[in-house]
Amino acid sequence: MTLREIESSSMVVRWISNIDLLASVLLIHLVDIFKQGEEGSTRMKIVVDLNRCQSYGQCVFAAPNVFRFHGEESLEFDYAPDDQQRIQVERAAAACPVQAISIGRTPEAKEPTDHSAASGGGAC
Repeated sequence: MTLREIESSSMVVRWISNIDLLASVLLIHLVDIFKQGEEGSTRMKIVVDLNRCQSYGQCVFAAPNVFRFHGEESLEFDYAPDDQQRIQVERAAAACPVQAISIGRTPEAKEPTDHSAASGGGAC
């Protein structure tokens, strides 16, 4: 086997590995989409362990529309950003050196309905 053949075969292996990784990520997102359809409308929910956070600021660089500093070290963030921010938030969570960011899903709040008018009054 020549050096060129070895380099080509290792490139093929890396290419296949990248395809497998991409397929895994797509599968995770598809499962999330199907779960969302089954459970009703859900939103992304961010939780930051502020005891673990060391204010490195990698999240601020990765998702500036979601994470920001207030003052020198106080982290502020949108705990329920739009799903359009999901990729940036996932990158921010992955970039956190102390892994202080976790992402989940929460059901969207439905508009409350006023049943008192339909039942003929409110107070007893």
